[in-house]
Amino acid sequence: MTSINCLHADMLLKVIQTITIEKDNEIAKLKKQFTEQKEMCCEYIDALDRAGVYYIHCDECERVLIDLDDQFSNRWDNDYDNTIICGGCMEELEDNVNRQNEIMASKTEYVVSSRFNKGYYNNYEEIPMCYKTSNMLIEKQYYNNWNLLINNEECRIDEIINGDKTYHKNHKIMLEELTQIIKIF
Repeated sequence: MTSINCLHADMLLKVIQTITIEKDNEIAKLKKQFTEQKEMCCEYIDALDRAGVYYIHCDECERVLIDLDDQFSNRWDNDYDNTIICGGCMEELEDNVNRQNEIMASKTEYVVSSRFNKGYYNNYEEIPMCYKTSNMLIEKQYYNNWNLLINNEECRIDEIINGDKTYHKNHKIMLEELTQIIKIF
């Protein structure tokens, strides 16, 4: 048996081309299967809609439920971020304080307010250091009461981590006035 090191360059090139062609064919076949499966899923969704059957996707157990299932009726829909948890998972979460805290922590956001827009970050470490060291307004938005959250009552807390709201508002007004003055000239 010949070692790969002993093959000529043209033979190596031919082997690489053959492998590449085979892999490209496999990828094309998988893409075709994926497209067909995606189209079939869309057809099922359309059929459910035509039949008047409402369905949800539980974010906790990753199951799809229709309105004929037992866990469908006592589900939790979070209007703020479109989270849906089925009734079965809600029953399991009832006594699991650690998982409740994990879910509330996953909804924590850091909002950096700049001149014209806001930047959203999932944790404080993601925020660029230039924002942290400046006087830019950084707010932490989080939940701390599970019962209020699942009852869709107002329980989000906005805590200022950096900067000052009054300074930020005055600074924004000043920049808008400067922009208007510049446009005049």
